[in-house]
Amino acid sequence: MISNNELELLSQKCAQELNGYLKVLLSAVPQAVQHDDQTKRAEGKHILRYREGKEDKTIESDSTHHQKFSKINALEKYLDLYKIAYEKKDLSEFKKGNLSIPSYLNNVLQVLGVSPIPSLTPIDNTHYSITIKEGLLPCGTCYTAKTLITNKVMNHNEICLDLLRQLAIKYPLAYENLLVLDPNEFLFGLAYNKMEGDRIEFKGPESDNMPMSIKTLKNNFGKYLKTVCAFLNTNGGSLYIGIIDKSRKIVGVEITETQLDELQQYLVLKLKEDISPSYSLKFYSLKFHKIKNRDDTYVIEILVLKCDNGECKNKKHYYIRGSGVTLEVGASDSPSISTTAPQLNLSPKDIITKLLIENNLLQNQLLGNLEFFYTNNLKENQMVQTILASQLYHQGK
Repeated sequence: MISNNELELLSQKCAQELNGYLKVLLSAVPQAVQHDDQTKRAEGKHILRYREGKEDKTIESDSTHHQKFSKINALEKYLDLYKIAYEKKDLSEFKKGNLSIPSYLNNVLQVLGVSPIPSLTPIDNTHYSITIKEGLLPCGTCYTAKTLITNKVMNHNEICLDLLRQLAIKYPLAYENLLVLDPNEFLFGLAYNKMEGDRIEFKGPESDNMPMSIKTLKNNFGKYLKTVCAFLNTNGGSLYIGIIDKSRKIVGVEITETQLDELQQYLVLKLKEDISPSYSLKFYSLKFHKIKNRDDTYVIEILVLKCDNGECKNKKHYYIRGSGVTLEVGASDSPSISTTAPQLNLSPKDIITKLLIENNLLQNQLLGNLEFFYTNNLKENQMVQTILASQLYHQGK
């Protein structure tokens, strides 16, 4: 059986092996076009025609050059074996393949999509655009060649590209939990390796396939400040803008270099204007994390420290953080004011919602007025014990 640690090490080694083969393909295919010469082929040699600048040149190549490509032919079968081994968590199934390619290709394959470039003249359609398909993990440094133009390739080279097309469709990013990534690395389309909780919140666009626009960010930033306020009043935390909350998928915010300074000034101004007191500004830190495999796209992190100097409010509303959610507590519910029945003036159902918190300070203040557990909603929220003060319960009946 394969342990999780073994799978992680396996993934790293696979990435290195596969990266080498893709580099061979990227370096050779753009120039080489096989020339059909029966005489040379009988001698085990091939004539390759390529373009250098504006000149057409030919070069005689032995079979070794083409053996580099032939190894690609085994990729599909090899990946099938790996997939079976992964699903069974049994390395022995994988070893039965006995293929000539060095052991352990990457469990998450970076593959290329190949498509002809549209043109008005048929002769120009001998060019192809090679792009890394969306949602697939770039392997090593290959993502730097995001778009590549290649002459039309023939015979077995064309088969190699066809295999890559099939792999692009067949192997989407399915094993992201095995990736060993830098925790501060952001790659478009991948799930971020942190989870939402009391100190982490994600905000993203409605679409999970496109980055958030600056306009959408500005339209929604007022809502995001509720979470910032809650972090200030509880234990601090990080708000990530550009990550889908449920799937943790990284899509980022589309920002050009010329827009970075203006957007940063806008965010700082909103933090200063909409959260009081203004001294709380020293408890923030803005970070723009560049997404490596997509141009002009960033994840914005607002790092918030706990404010110990008093309560902070967002437009006179007081928020706290608990059970991974942001909760609004009325002005009379803030820590500096006693939470008694006349001040709350809420129905039992509203009180139950307000009390779904983990904040120790508020819980300790409420305990003096609590007489029994109100358990009807415990099934819906198992992380928090819902407590209702007896006098409030009777008042709302």
